[in-house]
Amino acid sequence: MSAAGRKRDAIWSCFDELPAGGKKGLGCRAKCKDCGFELQGLVARMKGHRAKCAGKPEPHEGTSSTVSESSQSTENTTAGSEQAEAMPSTSSTTDAGTEPFNHPSGSISGKTRRLDNFVTKTSKVEKEAFDAQVAKFIYATNSSFRIVEHPEFVQLIEMLHPGYSPPSRVDIGGKLLDAVHSKCLQSSKEMLKGKTVCMSLDGWSNVHNEPVICATVTTPESEIFLVDTVDTSGNAHTADYLVQVAVDSIKTCQNQFGCSVRSFVTDNAANVAKMRENLEQREDVDLITYGCSAHLMNLLARDLEIPNIKEQVVQVVKYFRNNHFAAAAYKANGGLRLIMPQEVRWNTMADCLESYIKHWPILLTICEQNRDKIDNSIANIVSNLGVKRSAEELFERLKPIAVALDRIQQDRCTIAHGVEIWKKLEVDLAPVLVGRDTKQKFKKRYQQALSSHHFLANLMHPRYRGQSLTDAEVEIAMELVSTQHELILPDLVKFRAQASPFMTYMFADNVTEGVQPVDWWKSQGGDGRLHPHTVSVVEQLLTTTASSAGVERVFSSFGLVHSKLRNRLGIAKAGKLVFMFKQLNKKPLETDDDNYINMDD
Repeated sequence: MSAAGRKRDAIWSCFDELPAGGKKGLGCRAKCKDCGFELQGLVARMKGHRAKCAGKPEPHEGTSSTVSESSQSTENTTAGSEQAEAMPSTSSTTDAGTEPFNHPSGSISGKTRRLDNFVTKTSKVEKEAFDAQVAKFIYATNSSFRIVEHPEFVQLIEMLHPGYSPPSRVDIGGKLLDAVHSKCLQSSKEMLKGKTVCMSLDGWSNVHNEPVICATVTTPESEIFLVDTVDTSGNAHTADYLVQVAVDSIKTCQNQFGCSVRSFVTDNAANVAKMRENLEQREDVDLITYGCSAHLMNLLARDLEIPNIKEQVVQVVKYFRNNHFAAAAYKANGGLRLIMPQEVRWNTMADCLESYIKHWPILLTICEQNRDKIDNSIANIVSNLGVKRSAEELFERLKPIAVALDRIQQDRCTIAHGVEIWKKLEVDLAPVLVGRDTKQKFKKRYQQALSSHHFLANLMHPRYRGQSLTDAEVEIAMELVSTQHELILPDLVKFRAQASPFMTYMFADNVTEGVQPVDWWKSQGGDGRLHPHTVSVVEQLLTTTASSAGVERVFSSFGLVHSKLRNRLGIAKAGKLVFMFKQLNKKPLETDDDNYINMDD
């Protein structure tokens, strides 16, 4: 055993150890017991000398100068032999250019080992696949490119597959980004090819305050695809300019993805509304255009607000969230988290009022018991019963709108569904719409949201069949048919009368609820029973989304990708990353078509 406690090599049993002779740094020297030759006490030199000295073999690992070393060496040798026996054996014949690998203690069971059995290799094809998967992980999780060079990530890769070196951040942001984007693009083309889709278009300002316009399309299966990202820097967003942007996005989408854009929905800003009007008049596109119902419901919520109540409630909520003593007292009394309203999340005002009303007794108790510690203005608002009553009245107005908003913003909500949602909202708000002023406000938003195309879509929906429409609204829909779609009039009359080829059993609930409306109509059109234009109109009307919520969600993803921490991204690269982020995080589609919207809930 050496001075440091390490087991000495067995070769020392053939040599006598000599002192270093007082010279520093030289270490010990060794003297061969057989020939008396002296040399430096390095194991490699000693083994080389032993092999030459009278041709004597090296001692086995079990040989040692002390009893303790001998017994320990024997145990290690036994364990090593068992491990060696477990190693895969190879043929004595090696491949060209491959040297046989011999165990340090000599040949094991007389068999040679190949180096390949102890080395993990990565082929070119495997590396390309690994690189692509690492890149997908980065894009799908919106991670920084530099994560692939982080020591812990590199260590993880080495542990999982020692023969593989991950790509650099330059590759992740360059050639791999283009390669993965190209594959995602090809996959999107396969899913969109030949389908009738609805396009949404909206503008947004990125982290550099640069104006960006995004265009998305929604398929009949309610899948959303980002199809165009436009940098509009240096251009005023006039109606004429937006028309050109919309036309270019439509043509790009149809040429690149092979789908047909037949409906167009945007928000209700004045320039955008004018753009929609001009777009419908163009002869190079076949579109129906309309405003987003979700935006109009949000405007309705603002129309029905009670003056000064929202501001006072928000003031109280903000105080009890931000003041340390008030927050601690509120929590100690069992209060749950109070909700602050956000402009970009429309239903949060209703949630704020609900949380305030629910926890008002706790707030009042804290204010009464801690008059010297709670701000007087806050205590006065909380103790004011008039404010509480007004908050309850405002919540009664906003809650039905919040429920309707949640329904109409779903990706599967078409304009046919939208009519039913607005109709139900009118019924739910009936206790609130008691004065002439409130009735007029609702009527204004209702008329802005629902056009003749909405009524016709509802009329031609196999489940709804226009049953909730008024006589005047049915007349509006039929007038649209007679002026723009005269060829489908006979089929529409038969549909409403449930006459051949529309058999009565086809209108059963289990049929209309289990089959997509477009497929339902196509099933009736075999053998020329329906005019070809009828199916075309149905595809256009019943594949339209009621809101532009899809493109709004894309902007939320844009905010995550092109953030303050990643402000050096250009608009083009950010657009690619958002596209891949959305595609690589797609959720499985639901199996049913319309059950997600239940008007009886």
